[in-house]
Amino acid sequence: AATGEGLSERATDERPGSVRSEGEVITTMMLRNIPNRSKVEDVRELLDLNGFTSRYHRIHLPHDARSRCNLGYAFIDFSSAETFQLAMARLGGQRFPNSQSSKVTQVSVAYPKA
Repeated sequence: AATGEGLSERATDERPGSVRSEGEVITTMMLRNIPNRSKVEDVRELLDLNGFTSRYHRIHLPHDARSRCNLGYAFIDFSSAETFQLAMARLGGQRFPNSQSSKVTQVSVAYPKA
């Protein structure tokens, strides 16, 4: 299994969201291929349209200060492992509503840095 800093080297057959790092359940997703002009509100709209209204704690959408565009990815911290697993299943392969971009989202587990 691929590992990040602070995670066990041991392979696991547990599903995403039940991967444990120092006793904690990982509930943070990296959502990629976000159209560069999208804002946090657009990510929130995508989540809400897919049934995740009020089921996440935080969205972090890094951006370039000079261009004022996002960097094409976001970190989303979900409220539970179950919600995280559902989001992993639903949010890949999505196009952003109200966007002319042909980008299709990809999802992955966001492992905490040590």
